[in-house]
Amino acid sequence: MFELLAEHGCSVGYVMEHNVDIDHTHHGDQLIAAGVACWNASRADVLLAWALPENASYATFRRHGFINLPARPSPVEMHLGYRILDTTTKELNRSVFAFSYLDSDKV
Repeated sequence: MFELLAEHGCSVGYVMEHNVDIDHTHHGDQLIAAGVACWNASRADVLLAWALPENASYATFRRHGFINLPARPSPVEMHLGYRILDTTTKELNRSVFAFSYLDSDKV
C-alpha cells in the first residue's frame, strides 16, 4: 500500500504498509518495484518507508534503493509505548516490532 502527497515542500511517496511472507519475499520486491514505478511516473521527489533492520521488509527496501535516514533530518520524531499482554513474555525487543506509516498520525 502506497501514497503520494504534497508535504514538507515537495512530493513525497510513502510506503504506508509493507507486509511480506517470509517464505515468499520476492512478492514484496514486486510490490515495491510497482510502487517505485508509479512514484517515478508521478515525479515524486522522495520516497519514505519505515523498517527496522530486523524487519523482513528492510532488505527489500535496501534492494530498491532506500537508504537509512539519519535521525536529525527526519521529519518525524517517534515515541513508542507498549504494554505486554502475554504473561509468558518478559521483555520485547526490536525484532518483534514492525512499523508503518499506517501507525502514524503524521501522514
